[in-house]
Amino acid sequence: HHFDITKNPIEIVWGKRELSIDERKGSLIGQAEFEVMRLENQLQMKRNMPEFADQISTLEAEIEAAKSTRDARVIQVNAAVTHEDVDALM
Repeated sequence: HHFDITKNPIEIVWGKRELSIDERKGSLIGQAEFEVMRLENQLQMKRNMPEFADQISTLEAEIEAAKSTRDARVIQVNAAVTHEDVDALM
């Protein structure tokens, strides 16, 4: 960004660039991956703590459900070929 001091009040001007479809699709896939990673990290932490032993099987089921959701989302995202297609997924 830069400051346009020729205006009163001074303006902050942010640069712009076009995002490619692949960049946008990558962002959506990353969001889909995040939930699975979060749950897997939680499971790893709880496996090392005996007081959470009763929650392990429930968390494993949540991870499997999250993986199914992620896989379906990735298929949708990969099928998008235009910016309008990507917009429809948001």
